[in-house]
Amino acid sequence: MPYVYVYAPVTGQNWGQATYCSNGQPHPVVSVLGGCCPIDISGSAGNSLYFYGSSVIQSIRTSRVSGVCRVDPAPWTDGVVVDFFAQPNGQCHIGSVGYGHVRNRVGDGVRNVRTLKIGELPPDCACSCSSGVHVHIQFTGREIYVPSFSCYQWLYAGSTWICRWYWNEGWC
Repeated sequence: MPYVYVYAPVTGQNWGQATYCSNGQPHPVVSVLGGCCPIDISGSAGNSLYFYGSSVIQSIRTSRVSGVCRVDPAPWTDGVVVDFFAQPNGQCHIGSVGYGHVRNRVGDGVRNVRTLKIGELPPDCACSCSSGVHVHIQFTGREIYVPSFSCYQWLYAGSTWICRWYWNEGWC
């Protein structure tokens, strides 16, 4: 009964989870990204964003979404949801991760991979959530655990896990 991990999509600092680090205000959950437990990770304009998953993941499905922010110039309102699966070809769903504030987004589709470039960070965030370049992330699935990071703690692309799912192979 292994755990399934998803890792930071970019190297940057934790700008907020339940609350924003800058002002202590509650961090909203964005409905189009689904799930819970938001986290903002800083970055630089043009940084590539990747979905990084652990070895249990055999395939992913990417879906473009819009409406991430209350203000509407793209790309701040654009996002990508990545559903991940324990079997090839999008079979045996484990969970999902939603990424907000993504430009040059990957197209919709199913891929038999566990690492994929999903887009890039925009030049600045003109949304109402936070000022500065960052990616907003949320998680969906059963039996998930999101660690609490310290404000401004560095998270490293592909190596700092940002969410863990308990996985029972008998569920499929």
